[in-house]
Amino acid sequence: MKSGRGTRPLPLRLGGLRFNVYDGGWIRFAYPPSVRERVQPLIASAETCSEAIAHCKQDGSRHPDADAKCTAAGQSCMKSGIFIGPYTNKVWRGFVKAFK
Repeated sequence: MKSGRGTRPLPLRLGGLRFNVYDGGWIRFAYPPSVRERVQPLIASAETCSEAIAHCKQDGSRHPDADAKCTAAGQSCMKSGIFIGPYTNKVWRGFVKAFK
């Protein structure tokens, strides 16, 4: 895990509940510890799909619409677990699905 990222206790309490927060840089999750098992697949999907987005943007840097197309492919990845490159149509499988 990279420095500055990860799950840590959130210093605030709401209604007497303590929350965990995951800070992935571009996305943050705050959740009660009781739902950790359900949130972990979301975190895993965000990490792997976000890496695919970053690679896509780098590979498609000569295209003016790379940001929009790669981001859309990443959002689809978080739902399906499959990233399809918008320029190559290459299919990357095996990502954790965000929603079951």
